[in-house]
Amino acid sequence: MIAPLVATIAAVPPADAVAALLSSSGRNAMQTSLAASMLAIGFAALLGVPAGFGLARLPRAPQGALLSVLALPLAFPPVASGIMLLELLGTRTSLGSVLAAHGVVFVDSLWGVAAAEFFVAGSLVAITSAAAFA
Repeated sequence: MIAPLVATIAAVPPADAVAALLSSSGRNAMQTSLAASMLAIGFAALLGVPAGFGLARLPRAPQGALLSVLALPLAFPPVASGIMLLELLGTRTSLGSVLAAHGVVFVDSLWGVAAAEFFVAGSLVAITSAAAFA
């Protein structure tokens, strides 16, 4: 698991890496990533902890079924997750067009990055919260 990271670090000269991080586009990418992560974490905590509490209180059969559904986003490859989110939130879909009409656009936006991060983080928070409450 470490080999790809080591190979990438070895392939890029340190001066080039620092220059890329300090460039305008590098700073913008880091700011977008940090902001999207904070949004995703906030929504995951806001929704996932109460969901985990509710899941922990369910009988075993429905709890297992719901936990299996919550684990699905963890199993999908990132590209498949992105396609699914586009099918739900893209501007040419029913929900996406309604949201876009109200100024909320997910494609190529901070909200889209946050939604993609939440897609996985929300599941993780709900599953671990359910285990902690149980």
